[in-house]
Amino acid sequence: MLHSESAEDYLKTICKMGGTQGAVSTSALASRLGISPVSVHEMIRKLAEQGLVEYTPYRGVSLTPAGLRAAQNVFRRHRLWERFLHDSLG
Repeated sequence: MLHSESAEDYLKTICKMGGTQGAVSTSALASRLGISPVSVHEMIRKLAEQGLVEYTPYRGVSLTPAGLRAAQNVFRRHRLWERFLHDSLG
């Protein structure tokens, strides 16, 4: 479903910023990710086309149920990697 680490970062960040309960402003998202608002709008457009986020101009972006599942999968994969690395490398 997700084809880039960047898309995963967006979904995780939107989720952490409360994008499951309400909309997150694109300017706040750009600030948190340390990238330009133009880049945020481009990625949000792509994620919306995939059905992962809903974007309303001047209101912000929120995760769809599919976007929330994708974000949760990213969190889960990262936890599994952390656990593996901890167990393997100490």
